Amino acid sequence: MIDIQWADAAQSRVRKIARMRPTMGNRTTTPEHAFISGVNITDATPETRWGQGDAATLVTAVGDGEGESRLISAPGIDTIREAAGWPRLEERRNFSGVDSEETIAAHMARMKQAFFGGQTLVTLEAKIPGDGDYYTGPADLTLGDTAQVNVRVGQDPVDLDEFAIELDAVWPVIGYSLSQDMKTWKPTLADLTGGDIGASG
Repeated sequence: MIDIQWADAAQSRVRKIARMRPTMGNRTTTPEHAFISGVNITDATPETRWGQGDAATLVTAVGDGEGESRLISAPGIDTIREAAGWPRLEERRNFSGVDSEETIAAHMARMKQAFFGGQTLVTLEAKIPGDGDYYTGPADLTLGDTAQVNVRVGQDPVDLDEFAIELDAVWPVIGYSLSQDMKTWKPTLADLTGGDIGASG
């Protein structure tokens, strides 16, 4: 973003200032925005999105070399999903210019982070604040801003004393939509830490 400010007290010329962030929005662990069940949240829908290769349970990083001298990482295995009955799906990636075992192991570790688990999202149904309401509305935030999410909705079909969806976290808002009557909106937040949404213990 480019801001323009007066360069002198006489306001005879302007100065352009580039303001940049490493991420979109205001990322903080103590955000001013909040989505809370019973206050501004009426429903929540969790989902896990999968991209190409994200369902892999075994990843291997391959570096330079030919034949037996070709550098191949130790396999990274998602033992949790395989123990739960997932079929073994392999994802191999080639990394040119890599001839160090330490570097190829680091590439494999990053592949595990990227491919094991998909992207956890939650879409909330929230009330748009009216006059005198002090909860978060679509005009209050910028995409990428973090928000406190405290959601407890539904009833677990097995354990009736538990909520179907329970989440207490700080996640960034990655998108939203508005209802036609402008009374509700649906912010979508993403977990960038690899956590999980579930019932409380």
